[in-house]
Amino acid sequence: MDENRINYLVRQYATNQATDDEIEQLFEWLRLNEKDEVLQMQLEEMASSTSPDASYDPMYWEPVISQILRTERTPVRSIGKRWVRYAAAVILIVGVGGTAFFLINKSKTEKPVASNVKTNNDLPPGKDGAILTLSDGSKVLLDSIGNGVLSTQGSATVSIHNSSVIYKDDATTNDAVYNTMSTPNGRQYQLVLPDGSKVWLNAASSITYPTAFKGKERNVTITGEAYFEIAKDHTKPFHVKVNDMDVQVLGTRFNINSYGDESQINTTLLDGGVKVSRNQQVCVLKPGQQASMDNSELKVVNNVNLDQVMAWKNGLFDFEHAGLKSVVSQLARWYDLDVKYEGTISQRTFRGKITRDLSLMQVLAILKDVEVNFKVEGRTLVVTN
Repeated sequence: MDENRINYLVRQYATNQATDDEIEQLFEWLRLNEKDEVLQMQLEEMASSTSPDASYDPMYWEPVISQILRTERTPVRSIGKRWVRYAAAVILIVGVGGTAFFLINKSKTEKPVASNVKTNNDLPPGKDGAILTLSDGSKVLLDSIGNGVLSTQGSATVSIHNSSVIYKDDATTNDAVYNTMSTPNGRQYQLVLPDGSKVWLNAASSITYPTAFKGKERNVTITGEAYFEIAKDHTKPFHVKVNDMDVQVLGTRFNINSYGDESQINTTLLDGGVKVSRNQQVCVLKPGQQASMDNSELKVVNNVNLDQVMAWKNGLFDFEHAGLKSVVSQLARWYDLDVKYEGTISQRTFRGKITRDLSLMQVLAILKDVEVNFKVEGRTLVVTN
């Protein structure tokens, strides 16, 4: 691609005039030519003419850019410091490797993120951690416990390995008791059930389960959000209970979002098959479909954005078509915040992805730049739109 074409594509994108084909062409060229001197010169030129609203502060932006490059897992991870220095000033305009780190207010034009981040009241992102409630009611804080055997529960040995609780059942006995794993706000954790099924809990979630599956079925109960990879056992169907809804599987991968502050409970199938039941309503899902349940109806949604559903497990916030209240709720769970709204809640929707390892103030700087007005009072986020 010649220099004139490169200049044209970059400027089309920077001024929000690029077509879908031009954006695809630009990102493909970026993936293949991350060390190209022409592009570096172009970025340098754009950085030198960047408006004050997109000023470049290396102390803030270089860690953010490094995370973007690590997330991509493409050859751009190895690019030199000169690229990072110039790309930082315009990264939200041109993107890296096809992934732009940005939000769009759909009622406005696309804008780069301002870098004058205030660090007052800053909070770190969430991390691995949970509370394990044993059968006798005692509680174990899992945040800082190292690898090793934790307890014996009924016929199962409970151990920790690499931030995951693992149950191994002694099949010679019939003893089974119940445990509960819960994640407070700002925590997530992984669990391996006694049948080998894997469960990932998002923040503000819980799962109650037997320490051994001894009967004809495997039954667990959840609140909040969890992703499951179920070990196949055609002789023992696996059931997830969520309020008055039942999800039955034999062996599959699926996600359930059942937060109380959301208007619906969504079960999304990635692989295999599940049957979702509620009272007399039943639907059977195929991969890529979602069962959505509100107060009165259970319905199937086709062609679900699986990347968005699984963003939390993959270390991202994905705000594609999300409303302000949904965006703020996700942040509240991850940063352990109370939320207060002043005035009318904006009806705007957003687009974009943010890594979940940024501090609160880094994320709020992005929201502020798309004209979400807020203030932080202790651990309360006040939204004033």
